[in-house]
Amino acid sequence: MKSIKLVIGLLLMLCCSSIWAQDTSQDKLFVDPVKIDSLKALLDDKRTDDIEKVRLLNEYARLNFYNKNLIEGFTATLEASSLSERIGYKEGEILYHETLAAFLGGSDMVSYHHQKARMLYTQLSKSDSFVVVQVPEGYPYPFNESYHQKMLNTLAHFKDVENKEILATIYDHLGTYYFTTQRFDDLDLVFKKTIEIFEELGELYPMFLYYSYKTYVANMQGDTEEIQRIEQEIQKLVATIQDNKETGPLNFMLANYYTGKEQQTLAVEHYLRCIDFFESIDDYWMLADVYAEMSNLYSNLEMFAKAGEAMDNRIRIIESHDLDLNKYDAYNRAMWTMYDAKNYEKALYYRDRKEELVTKENQEDFLADSFSLEGHILMDQNKYREAIPILEKALEISLRLGRVQSDEWEAYRLSECYYQIKDYKNALQYALKSEELLDPGNSRLKRNLNLILAEIYDALERKNLAYKHLKIYTDLIKESKDEDVASLVMRAEVRSVLDKKEKEIDLLEQEQQLKEQENRAQRLWIISIAGALLSALLVSLILYRNNKNRQKANRILQNQKERIQETLTELKVTQSQLIQSEKMASLGELTAGIAHEIQNPLNFVNNFSEVNSELIEEMKEELDKGNLDEVKAIAKDINENEQKIMFHGKRADAIVKGMLQHSRSSEGKKELTNINTLADEYLRLAYHGLRAKDKTFNATLKTDFDDSIGKVNIAAQDIGRVILNLITNAFYAVDEKKKSGVENYEPTVTVSTHKEHGKLEIKVTDNGNGIPEKVLDKIFQPFFTTKPTGQGTGLGLSLSYDIVKVHGGELKVETTENEGTEFTIILPNS
Repeated sequence: MKSIKLVIGLLLMLCCSSIWAQDTSQDKLFVDPVKIDSLKALLDDKRTDDIEKVRLLNEYARLNFYNKNLIEGFTATLEASSLSERIGYKEGEILYHETLAAFLGGSDMVSYHHQKARMLYTQLSKSDSFVVVQVPEGYPYPFNESYHQKMLNTLAHFKDVENKEILATIYDHLGTYYFTTQRFDDLDLVFKKTIEIFEELGELYPMFLYYSYKTYVANMQGDTEEIQRIEQEIQKLVATIQDNKETGPLNFMLANYYTGKEQQTLAVEHYLRCIDFFESIDDYWMLADVYAEMSNLYSNLEMFAKAGEAMDNRIRIIESHDLDLNKYDAYNRAMWTMYDAKNYEKALYYRDRKEELVTKENQEDFLADSFSLEGHILMDQNKYREAIPILEKALEISLRLGRVQSDEWEAYRLSECYYQIKDYKNALQYALKSEELLDPGNSRLKRNLNLILAEIYDALERKNLAYKHLKIYTDLIKESKDEDVASLVMRAEVRSVLDKKEKEIDLLEQEQQLKEQENRAQRLWIISIAGALLSALLVSLILYRNNKNRQKANRILQNQKERIQETLTELKVTQSQLIQSEKMASLGELTAGIAHEIQNPLNFVNNFSEVNSELIEEMKEELDKGNLDEVKAIAKDINENEQKIMFHGKRADAIVKGMLQHSRSSEGKKELTNINTLADEYLRLAYHGLRAKDKTFNATLKTDFDDSIGKVNIAAQDIGRVILNLITNAFYAVDEKKKSGVENYEPTVTVSTHKEHGKLEIKVTDNGNGIPEKVLDKIFQPFFTTKPTGQGTGLGLSLSYDIVKVHGGELKVETTENEGTEFTIILPNS
């Protein structure tokens, strides 16, 4: 019997060679009808054996689908399925799923049928690679009313068919038509019938898929009640999941579903379960898919080290098992993933692997990516002038080839380069070009672009536009939960790593117990025959045994050491990601406070501007009357108002500059800083930020600053983060005590500074519940938090402690339960 790979390959060649585009006034056909007639003749030939007939029927069905002969196509599909079952031809079920995938063409259900076929193929223990059937380019058709009527006729023809999956497959195409024509009532009915069919068949994967479609449509229509109802149905469905062979594909589907819902923690958990399952059955195609999706998820969360790790795993699987994938695209994705992870050596390595696959058709595409990568690396090395001509080449090619999602990034990077060399005119030109090309769904670039526009307009002294883009940037940061999500995702990763290591430890302990049992049994045996052996022989045996045991013990210890080292490496990567998340989260704490602070001076500017406009009109009237004394009085008022406008304008400018400084990454650079101003500013911003989130929150703020301190040489952004963290914790403590219902309680937070014996002290005091003695010695440990799950990463105090230590200082705490807490930052007064 010929292998299915060769058969599918031959059928594919037949299909491809028979593509015959004929434009008529009716329809466009993909297959020469003569080819279909030839296949029909072979099927009618009584000399054709049953297995060959199954193969020909499936090919006959596919060719009919390509020419819109739906009834003939499904009739042949059902006949082939029935014949396969009757003669016990297992490969017939593989062909059945590939035929349904061919009919669907571009639907999401294509992946489902390919996966079904692939798993069946794996179960048959085939040595050659699985090859999917490819459909003609341009298929499926644009779904018009004529094709819609054909689908309805086909449904009516097969309404009593026993194989309900055929009906579900037709409903899928109908759903596409109803969605594109916005017939949402008909679409909802199609979804309902399709879900009912797959529920009857016990196929959970398609049910989740169509529930996700329903959620998308309900969200598009703003129907929150329907979304809640669908989510309840999904929860019921999740409860029915059993740990069996279906959980692998189902977990993959769930992971993709939760990714789309921006519930990344759940998505990662399901991806990790997928990996365990697909590794256990050696399904390398699905493993490659899972790692690709995980890499995308991590990249979207800007967890680039984890994205690179997942991408490395994907490439390793593709190469070691020679998967028939588009390696050019695979190396391209790997190249950019490694660049984002700042692993330039690997990025250039994958660029070189990609170059090996360059053809005449994709040569310019390769050049654009190659120029872009070189330009990006030069930028990271602060070689902006050298990067500009290379990035301009990349942008020129990208625009010419219409490389969407590449050209917008090239323009943004050029804007960054020109900004860094203080060529603000060109910086603005390319930033606006990037904004013009921006994909609305690219939230990461949208944030970056608004920040660079704020910086450019600030440098050009166009304060209103600087504030506008800074406000958009802070709103986007506020809306984004990437930092918190990243922390939760990393915790899921840590939990997965630790779970695996616990299993390994359990296995090692079990092995150790078995070894001990064997040792006891062997010792008893030696003792029982010891009297019969010569003492010299006994000593030799014992020495030999001890030597073997020592070697074995050394091997076990070495293996354990390697496992522990691997775990430590993984946890270090995880910790670095979490630390970055905590640093970014501090910016989110300030956004509402910034908005409040900047609104006040802007209101003054607007109000005094309106008053001046009215005064100018009055001045004109008095001039017409010749009343010079009144004109002079009005002019004096206008001048005073202008002074106020300038004062409040400068205040807004200072806030914008401060926000921009906080938005930029800290390089640990020290500068002379007024510590009193820094502490006062973070106190007010933290307070207004919390008030914006929770209108019920209130507290008395007290300050006691030592004016003799002067300016101190510190890394202002880093110390600012420490002060912000301590103040935020203090607000949380007093708010919790207030919510507990303590009578006559007035929440109070005090920030003070003091200079003594060459040291500078910054104190943050609250009258909250205090810190329990049993946890006091743990508060500076990484990941320790007393806050509920999801409200704290457990890294704030740990990072604060490290920052103060780097400055050569100390971070101390004094607390009394039910009375309050005082944190003291002690710094050298340099």
